[in-house]
Amino acid sequence: MKGARLELNLGTQQAAGAIVSARLLPGTQQLPEREQVTLLTDAGEIRTYDLGAASAFHLADPGLARQLKDYLATAIGARTRDKRSVYIDSLDAPSRRLTASYMIPTPVWKSSYRLIFSAAGDAVLEGWAIVDNTTGEDWTKVQLALVSGRPVSFVSKLYEPKYRSRPEADLPEDQAVQPVVHAAAMDSVAAPPPPAPGFAKSGRTVMALAAGERPERGASAQAVMMSSVTPAAAGRELGDLFEYRLTAPVTIRK
Repeated sequence: MKGARLELNLGTQQAAGAIVSARLLPGTQQLPEREQVTLLTDAGEIRTYDLGAASAFHLADPGLARQLKDYLATAIGARTRDKRSVYIDSLDAPSRRLTASYMIPTPVWKSSYRLIFSAAGDAVLEGWAIVDNTTGEDWTKVQLALVSGRPVSFVSKLYEPKYRSRPEADLPEDQAVQPVVHAAAMDSVAAPPPPAPGFAKSGRTVMALAAGERPERGASAQAVMMSSVTPAAAGRELGDLFEYRLTAPVTIRK
C-alpha cells in the first residue's frame, strides 16, 4: 500500500499522509513488539507513528479499502481447504438436468488374504479389501470399484497464478562472429586422430579418415565431419491396472 493515503486517530490528535514504509520492531525486555508506519504529511514532513498508540486508522481511498476487504475474504476462504463454491450459469431459458461428479483424495485401499482349510482338506484362498471412509459423511449403498496398480495421475495447482519464463536473447552486437572456414582446406588436412573408444565408425569417408587415408576429392565437408553416433531409446511398460467392481452396493460409515 505504499503511496496510499492513511489517516490515524492518535487520542485527541489526528495524523494523515501518504504511506512511505512500514516496519516491525522486535520486542525487548522492557517493550513489546511494535509496528511503525512512516507517512509523508501534507506539510511535506516525513514522520513515523506507532500503530499501537493509534485508536483507529483507515484508508482514504474507498477503492483500496474495498480491495483490502476482498483480500481478507479471499485469505479466509483459502484456509478452508475442504469447501469450495461452484457457480453454474445457465445461459438459455429452457430448464435442464445437470449431473455433477467430482474426485477427492482418499486413502489407498489395503488388501488382506486368508487361507482357510476345511475338514475335508480343501483349501480356499479369500481376498479381502480394507477401505477407509475419511470423507466425513456416510456412504450408504454406494457403488464401489477398487483399482490395483499404479495409475498415471497428477495434481495440478490451478488456484495459484503461473508465469512462463522467457529465455534471454542477446543483442546482435553481443554475439560472437563465427570464423570463416574455406572448403578447399579440407584437401590438405592431415589424417585426424582415431575416434574415441566406444564410437562406432560408419560411412566410407569416416573409415578412410580413421585409417589415415585422404578423403575423396568429391566428398563434402559435411560428409567428412558427419557424426557417427546414432541415438537409441528404449521403452518399458509400467504395468497394467486391474479393477475389482463390487456388484452389490456397499455401506461404509464415516
